[in-house]
Amino acid sequence: MSRRTWIIVGLLMSVFIAVIGAIQWWKYATFGYNGLDLGIYTQTVWSLAHGHGFASSIHDPSYLGDHAEAWLIPISWLYHIWESPLLLLWLQTIVLASAVIPLAKIVRRTLNERAVVIATTLFLLHPCIYNAGLYEFHGLVFAVPILLWSIWWYSERHWAPWTISLVALAITREDMPFVIAGWALLACIEQRTRRWWIVAALIALTWFPIAQTIIRSANHDGVYKYLAFYGWMGNSLPEIMTFPFRHPLVFLSQIISLNNFGTILGLLAPVGFLPLLRGKKLWPVVFITLQLLIGNAQPGTFLRIHYTLPFLPFLIWASIEAYAGLRSGEIRLWKLSPMVARLLGTSIIIISPIYASLIMGPAEWPWSGIRREPGTDVRTLQAAVNNIKPDDRVLTSFSLLPNLANRPSLYSLNYIYLGRRQYSEIPYHLPTDVDVAVIDWQQLYEFQYIYRTTIFEHRSGIQRITNALDEQGLQPVSSYGTVTVYRRDGTRSPVVTPTASNQESRYDKISLVGELQPSVVPHTELGWTSLSVRGTWNITDPVQDEYFSIRYVLSKNNIAVWQQAVVLGQMSQPSSEWQPNTNHEVIDDLPLPEKLSGTYELRADIIQPRGRYRLNRLRTFRPIIDTEKILGSRSLGSVSI
Repeated sequence: MSRRTWIIVGLLMSVFIAVIGAIQWWKYATFGYNGLDLGIYTQTVWSLAHGHGFASSIHDPSYLGDHAEAWLIPISWLYHIWESPLLLLWLQTIVLASAVIPLAKIVRRTLNERAVVIATTLFLLHPCIYNAGLYEFHGLVFAVPILLWSIWWYSERHWAPWTISLVALAITREDMPFVIAGWALLACIEQRTRRWWIVAALIALTWFPIAQTIIRSANHDGVYKYLAFYGWMGNSLPEIMTFPFRHPLVFLSQIISLNNFGTILGLLAPVGFLPLLRGKKLWPVVFITLQLLIGNAQPGTFLRIHYTLPFLPFLIWASIEAYAGLRSGEIRLWKLSPMVARLLGTSIIIISPIYASLIMGPAEWPWSGIRREPGTDVRTLQAAVNNIKPDDRVLTSFSLLPNLANRPSLYSLNYIYLGRRQYSEIPYHLPTDVDVAVIDWQQLYEFQYIYRTTIFEHRSGIQRITNALDEQGLQPVSSYGTVTVYRRDGTRSPVVTPTASNQESRYDKISLVGELQPSVVPHTELGWTSLSVRGTWNITDPVQDEYFSIRYVLSKNNIAVWQQAVVLGQMSQPSSEWQPNTNHEVIDDLPLPEKLSGTYELRADIIQPRGRYRLNRLRTFRPIIDTEKILGSRSLGSVSI
């Protein structure tokens, strides 16, 4: 391949690394990584770098209880140089970009140098690559260049480097032996000499049970917890493997579903369904496709995170071979001439990724009008992080995990809220005492929409959080907007004694009572200006719902310019424990955008939101408001900013 082509490929790689790396930096700086994975990986790599092995407190006692990923060891050597989650994110981006090197060689071998530039561009713009680059950090990213190199060596019939690539793939993750077994199947079908398929089969059959043994022995519960995805087939691996033969009709009815149809459609659409014309090249993914169908994953999430990556190299390989067949006339589409078929194939290759970007990212449905609840102000999260000491044992909510991961004791609040270990009915308990809890109460929306049912062992999610704070002796020491820091030397927010209440705005048992007093407070030491509201709220009868909120709305000329909802009763009690005719304090202090200036009308609404939890275009989880019941509304007058 010419030097000029390699220079163009290098420039495209550099642009991809710069753009994705910049977005990752911005997303990390704004606490946008709230999917657990980055926090878990960062703490594990930090533990390896500091001689603690694969220790992980988020999923205690060891990350090996989640996955068998030996490649984390050399990454931990780099972590000595710069102990930051950005090291992992930027390394991930470089690894993704490096996949175009074997891709370019494959395309040049099959097509020509012009096609190399086009294929490189389309690969780096592929929605699955974009999604994996921005969604957290994950080991499957490292499988992409390895798989493309294995395709190159297989095509060139170089057995030794191909075998080495399969060994490297095996240690990427414990389920990659399924892909290696698929490679063995393809080598057998294509009648390669026995060493091709026998060695591949041996690698798969050897490493898979070893990896499973490592995981079960390191897991707190002594199981491979991801079997929960296939729990409908049985409680053990033998039961799951024999289920299709014992109950064939039930098995078929489960895998032939709308979810699976949508997922397969989402995998094939970005490559214009061309792989179907060279279906033989897809044999290596036959077992992981079966794994996917059994799991019956939601396509809306599956296609927007990293799980698509093992499929992608083979879809691309089959597409390249199919396009070459269309160009040469070897593949005939109906009665179309080779020229028309080639033009059709070219159009599909160009149009399909554009269409897919509107479905799977990064430009999906900008016209949809999805309403998302505003996130937590970044300044408040940073102020809370600044209160944490390096040796603190910390309990915190999703978005703060990566920023606090360089420590041996870090715990995720969602497991306290859920009450159970991940994918399990086994109760969750903090392994050690904690020194500080940092709770972003705004994320209770996210907890609500992820975990529809939180009653476990006769307690709700909010009750478990409240009980955990009590058991640990943690009380609030500082509050920044919706973020509260708890330590053992804090003081409880008081509950106001019952008073005669002016129950205007009362609806459905909840009301704002008396006068709410808004003010604008400049916090020069923190660098922002807050809307401060003091007052009381009241219920007249017991309520069972977990979530009610006050939404504050600033408007000018009847046009809303800013709004923020605050979970009602944060720093207080679960709603099931709210006593009738007892008034509770409204103590809200919400940072305002710097651009606001002038006089605005302020309104407070009591609301009961309903929604769901979904990734946005930057692959950060954000709650989406589907319905909202307004229980009452009150004008709080004018405020000057």
